Amino acid sequence: MFNQLDDVERCALLSGNVHSAEGWRAVLEQVIARYRDTVKRRYFRGDAAFANPEIYEFLEAESMGYGIRLPANRVSQDKIGYLLKRPVGRPPHEVRRYYASFSYQAQSWKKPRRVVAKVEWHPGELYPRVGFIVTNLARPTERVVAFYNQRGTAKQWIKVGQGRDQVDPAVMPFLRRQRRPPPTSCARRQLRQFHAHAGDARGNCSIFSDQPARGDDQNR
Repeated sequence: MFNQLDDVERCALLSGNVHSAEGWRAVLEQVIARYRDTVKRRYFRGDAAFANPEIYEFLEAESMGYGIRLPANRVSQDKIGYLLKRPVGRPPHEVRRYYASFSYQAQSWKKPRRVVAKVEWHPGELYPRVGFIVTNLARPTERVVAFYNQRGTAKQWIKVGQGRDQVDPAVMPFLRRQRRPPPTSCARRQLRQFHAHAGDARGNCSIFSDQPARGDDQNR
């Protein structure tokens, strides 16, 4: 777990045959306790390994804002189905980017929560790049995505920042009436880029605080 200065707050050594978020409470509780009485605004962001209702409830009980990557499923896809249709007209030479926000409740959740979606249509690609974030922040969708993207610095430090810039594999079966995409080449991940692929869930997260005088959106 890293703070906003890219310093390690706490870590845990896990066996290779357990989930990457195994033992999250033992790590997170001690870090939160360290700042509970001294920092007023605290935030947490993590990848899809931390998409766990127990973690959401824990952070909400601590009055912490959070943004956590949420794996795609058919229900969340249907919520943004209108954004998954290929844009009409000639293919653009620039990226077309769309955002959406909706209320969602998985079967394992005790209550609905806000989910922010980002959809990107890239030139020369058949399928859009899609990603979801579950959050309790009330910020506009673009700012929620920007908040989550700042995980990129921590990803660089722990050397797991290489992945494939392609649509979430869980999304492809839901894109009806489209043929399969051609193979895509592996590309180096760009810092602070919001990715949609499920393979990015490598179990890293960050916790940080705002200085009292900076306001809710000064996240450094």
